[in-house]
Amino acid sequence: MSFTTAVSSAVQAGTRVFPYGGQEDAAASFAREKGARLAVARHAVTAVVPRSLSPGHLRAAPVVPRLVLPSANGAAVAAAAPADLSVVAACLRNLTAVGSRLTAQGYGTAHRSVAVIAAGEQWPDGTLRPALEDLLGDALSSPTCPPRERAHCPWRLPPPRHAAHAPLT
Repeated sequence: MSFTTAVSSAVQAGTRVFPYGGQEDAAASFAREKGARLAVARHAVTAVVPRSLSPGHLRAAPVVPRLVLPSANGAAVAAAAPADLSVVAACLRNLTAVGSRLTAQGYGTAHRSVAVIAAGEQWPDGTLRPALEDLLGDALSSPTCPPRERAHCPWRLPPPRHAAHAPLT
């Protein structure tokens, strides 16, 4: 949930976020292509490069109009979505707003289904490690789906089922 919390913090400040789930060494090139600043690993934050997936780092850093957020999990899932698919970054801090917006736009119905993907984390060997905070966020998303439409909201599919269809790198 680090990725979606970082997205929420950056967007709230007025920053447009570009998810990046590719190889670390190509992230800087991707940021240049997008005309954006690049967030780095938490341990690599400096006065010159003050942004990471940490919402604290993002709040402390000067606001930029465009930011690339690299993440092997959340960003990889978001970046892998087809261009014609809406992707919404939900986290515990924006859960009510996301649910209200999706409901107001008619999502969560038979005609506009919603899938919540608890991206989890990766073990060093590349296999999925479901993360407790992602599972909690997934479970807490359930109330945002109108009760009469819950049959059309696949909220509680186990993360490995989602992850099998998401190319995590």
